[in-house]
Formats: sequence, structure tokens, C-alpha cells
Amino acid sequence: MKKLICMALALCICAMSAVPVLADTAESDAVAAVILAVKNKLNIDDETFVFDNYNKDEHGNTLRYYLNWVPREKDNYGAYRSIHVNALADGTIRTYSYNTEIDTTRRLPKSTKEQATEAATAFLTQVDEGIADEVEFLNVSGPQTYSHTYQVSFVRMANGLPVVSNGVDISLDADTLEVYEYHANWTEGLTFPSPDGAITPDAANQAYRDNLGYELRYEFVQRDEKQTPILVYGKKYPEVAYIDAMTGEATLLPRQVYGASGGGNYKLENAVAADATMGLGAVLSEEEQALVDEVAQMLSQKKAEELARAVPEFKLDDLVVDGYRVYKNEDVYTVRISFIAKEKEPYAYKSVTIDAKSGEILSFSGSVERSVEMDKQASLTRADGLKIAEAFVDKYYSEKKSQTSPANTLNTEGTSYEWQRMVNGIRTQGNGLGVTVDEKTGDIVRFSNQWYAGEFPDPSDAAKIEDVYAKVLAEDNYYLAYVLQAQYDEAVPYRYGNETYQAYAVYTAQEQPRYDGVTANELDYNGNPVAEKADAYTDTDGHYVVPYAEALKELGIGYPGEILRPDTATYQDEYMRLISQAVYGREFSATDQDNMYSYLVGRKVISKDEISPDKFVTRMDAIRYLLKAMGMSDAAEIPGIYQNIFADVDEQNAGYAAIAGGLKLVDTSADTFRPHEGITRAETLVILHRYLAR
Repeated sequence: MKKLICMALALCICAMSAVPVLADTAESDAVAAVILAVKNKLNIDDETFVFDNYNKDEHGNTLRYYLNWVPREKDNYGAYRSIHVNALADGTIRTYSYNTEIDTTRRLPKSTKEQATEAATAFLTQVDEGIADEVEFLNVSGPQTYSHTYQVSFVRMANGLPVVSNGVDISLDADTLEVYEYHANWTEGLTFPSPDGAITPDAANQAYRDNLGYELRYEFVQRDEKQTPILVYGKKYPEVAYIDAMTGEATLLPRQVYGASGGGNYKLENAVAADATMGLGAVLSEEEQALVDEVAQMLSQKKAEELARAVPEFKLDDLVVDGYRVYKNEDVYTVRISFIAKEKEPYAYKSVTIDAKSGEILSFSGSVERSVEMDKQASLTRADGLKIAEAFVDKYYSEKKSQTSPANTLNTEGTSYEWQRMVNGIRTQGNGLGVTVDEKTGDIVRFSNQWYAGEFPDPSDAAKIEDVYAKVLAEDNYYLAYVLQAQYDEAVPYRYGNETYQAYAVYTAQEQPRYDGVTANELDYNGNPVAEKADAYTDTDGHYVVPYAEALKELGIGYPGEILRPDTATYQDEYMRLISQAVYGREFSATDQDNMYSYLVGRKVISKDEISPDKFVTRMDAIRYLLKAMGMSDAAEIPGIYQNIFADVDEQNAGYAAIAGGLKLVDTSADTFRPHEGITRAETLVILHRYLAR
């Protein structure tokens, strides 16, 4: 077949040489070939879909086609489906998406994770057999909360090692296993060095401790609407770094170094004199009067301007005031005064924030348009920039600087510097001094002064760092792999697509989370303990709840820990966390109780007056809360329209009981409901399983 195609193309070329060339058929032939290759791999049906559009994108050595198909006829009720494909010039598919309306109702899947993995593997083999031969199954997750899909991931392998950031992700309907998304992140032209001679895992673990590692520090988290310091074990260096598998040294991926830029521009609105009669009859409350008294002690615009201009390093002489604002940051009132150039060109904007009471400068940022001559100047070295930055903080903040230590960094480029506050011999993240120096002019373009005034927790009860390393350096988390580094030809102007990549063997951690400094438990983004996922319960052998509990566990729904105690009663806060998981797909830890209740009150699942975390939930309350979360409370509370199917349910709750029976959330074979009995943990899981399986 290929020979016939080549002969046909040759004949076409010969025929074209005898007539005037009116069009470039080479491109049309290429597009036709790509479209056919894609249709064959994806089995796109012409009777169902019609080709809609294409885009061509050429960057450097990479040529891509973006192809779209839409339904030949609109679906019933105007439902819309479409197919989008990103393919290389040889027909290799890099991404595929099938956009259609998906039923996102939270429910149990009709297909298993094993079936999803088999379907994803078959699809990958169909679309790109070459890639399929070079990957290994990585994991399957889901169903996802808002899409009811499984996500199956494959990782690229070379010389028996995984290639970080290269692989395939496939999204499938959790019921039908229809593929909705396919994404191949694949770097061509790689040569993988042999891992022979790599240091041993034990040596890599020690190298990680010595050259990267974790440290105990203070971090600030939001507690009771205030920033509060807590003890945390976190990565010592902020950069994405690895251990070179051959040398054991720490190594960085290349990163873009961005120049400093100015902050927001706050303009003063035209002042309007207050009408003397506006407050007639009103008096200041105690709190309002306290604020008025506090305002009287704050900096005026004139004084703020004087303080800002008194720092010659800010270079404000040729600028005029553009804005003045007072606002409250935590418990501190802050003045922000901004400056702009007198003329529109050259552009300049600078901003200074000052403690409204003490007059201490808290931050500075500046953005000035450089001249062509300035941009031609050689850039400052990091060492020279450091001298300028240190001279500034030594001049104005020597006492504070004496209580700091330079921030950990592996980066040897750029001219931004940070000194972190030391408290009890421990580094404090988010507290200290920071300076950025313009690498061309040597000017200070950014400064920050953050200094917490409250007490810090005692570190004497801190967990041992060995407890942290036991998790970070676990065999399934810390492993030998390849990472890719972009290579650029300095003699060629940079264009996207011109870069090449080099593979390096490294030891890397799959996850490097933060841990509570006292308990060594993993923390989430907000500094709260990560909620324990439902796991296999060890005390349910032979119990009727087992199949229900296991099915919910697959969705990440259940009681934390390995002990269920299935026949004990359920507390209100436990039940609310389970509803949040099952109905809303939201995870709240035991220490995040306030946020959970606030979330559920806002959705009218429970009223403020009903909040009682340590109260046992009755069987009727359990149904009421669940139906409210489902948005059925208005219908359930319509009086006089429901048949009371249970003899022991009062008229007020008849609607809830009837709807629960109709949805098969509860068993209706008996004529009693036992509404005032506490609902057991096993019964709770059964009801939630029935809700998700309905």
C-alpha cells in the first residue's frame, strides 16, 4: 500500500511539472495524511462526525496540527459533542479530547479500576503502539469528584528507570470506560545515559540528608482569622532539586530568573467633603470611637511621604505622589504611598508601605523603564548584588538583621536575597528581611520587612527528624530516575521548539510534603493535618458492612484509621465529614471542624443552632441532613402530601421518611423506622452507599 501511495504521489509530481503551479499541494497532502492517520487510530465515524477545522503550529523543529470534528447532526435537545486532536506531522497523536456532556452526579462507578486500566492500555496500544511498548502502568485514581472519570497514568521507562515528566495520562468514563482525554507528554530525540555506576540507594539517602534534606522551622498559618506560627518540618531548600545519581551532589533544574516589578497602583479618588447632617442623630459606638482614636495616631500622607523620601536608595526625587491608602493587615494598620514619574515617559512607578503607627518601613517595590544603554550594561554578579543588599539592611535594619540567617538556596544566579528570622535557634519562614537589586543598575527595586510580634511555640516537644526521613526516604517514595534538562544553542536566537533535551540519572522523591513539627504527621496547604483516607478496617470480618465499606473506601469515603467499631453510634461531626465527602467531594480533617460546619451551614445542610459536634446523630437526623445536602428539603417539608409509611415517624418528618424510602436509602419492608435511635457507623456507611448507588 505504501508503494502504491508513493507511486501515485510521484505521478502527481510529474504531472504538476507540465502545468502552471496554482497551489502548494504538498501542505494539503500532508494535512490529508495526518487526518487519515488520526481517523484510523481513533475510529472517527464520518456518519456521526464532520471535520470542522484545523490549525498548524510550527515552532523550531516541531510541527503540530490541531484538528477538530463536530457532530454531523446536533444531538437531541441541542447537546453538543466535539473531538479535538493535537498530532505531529507523521500522524502521531499527542493529545485527544472528546468533549461531551458528562453526568457528574456523585455515585458509585459501574466499572472497576482494574477494568479501567485494561481499557486505557488497549486504547494506548491502538493510538500509539510505539509509546505503549516504552511505558509502564503507574497508577489509576478516581472516580474524580466532579467528572465521574478514572484517571489512568503510565510512565515512560528507559534502562529500567522511570523518566520524570514523560508518560501518558488517560481519562475514562467510570461507567462506560469511554475515553474522554488522552495526553502523551513525550520528548523526542533523547539519549539515556547508562545508570551503571550510580551510587547505592543507601548512599543516595545519606546524600539527600547531607545536601538537600528537611529542617525544623516556624511557618505561619491562618488560625482564628490570624496568622499564627507553628512548628513544621519542611524541605530545607525551596528549589526543585535532585541528587545526581553519579556524584551524590545536589543538582538543580534550569529555571527562569525574573526581574523585579512594581506592585499595584492605588489612585486617590477625588475627596468629597462630608455633609455635616449625614450623621445627625447617630453616635459612635465604643469600637468606632476606638478606631477614631487609633486613626488620630496614624501617619498623615505628608509624614508618610517624608519617611519614604528619607531613604535615598528608593530614588524618589524625580517622582510625585500618586496614591495614599491606609488598610489593616492582620492587627497592624499599614500606609501604602505610591509614586509615579512626573512625565509619562520614561515610565516609573514605586510603592512604599509603612507601619501607620511606628513609622517603620515595611516594604518597597519599584519599576523603572530602562534605557537601551542600561540594558547593554553587564549584569551584576550575585556576589556584587549581595554587597549592595547587605549594605542596605545593615544601614536601616542592623538590629533585626542580627537576629536572622541567610535563607537556604541552591541557586547561584539572580540578585534577590533573603534573611530569615531565627527564633529559638530555628529558621522562620515568612519572617525576616528581603532585598532585590536591579542586575543592570544596582538599584534597590524590592524590599520586604516582615516581623511577627507575638509568641512562638516552644520547640522542646518537636518530633525527631528521623521520623520525617523515614517517610521521605521510604523505598516507594525515593527512587532512581531520569530527569530532562533543556539545552539551548547560544549561537541561535531562542525560539520555542528549537531546544533539545538531555537526560540525567538522579535520585528524586516523588513527594516532599510538609510535616507537623510535633507529631510528624503530613500537613496540607493550609497547615492542617492531612485527613486520613479510609483504609481496610481490621474489626469488620464477617460483618454485613464489609462490601459497603470497601466500595466507599475506593472513593476515599469512610471513617479514618483502621478501626471502624461498626456497631457504635456516629457523632455529628463524623457524620458531617462523611456527608462532605460523599455529596460534595470535600475533605475536612478533624482539626478543620469550624471550616466544615461553616461550609455546611452555607449550604443549609445544618443550621447554626443545630451544631453539636459531640452529639450522637439519630436515624431521622441522618436522613434529614443527607436529603438537605441533596437539595430536597423544600420538597420534603411540604405538608399534607406524603403518605406516612412508618408508624413511628411524626407528621413533621413524614416527607423526609417517604423520600428516603422512595430513593431506597432506607429499608421500607418494616413499618417502623426507629427515628430517635442513634445511627450506627455501619448504618451510616450503608445509607451513603445507597445514596451513591441510586
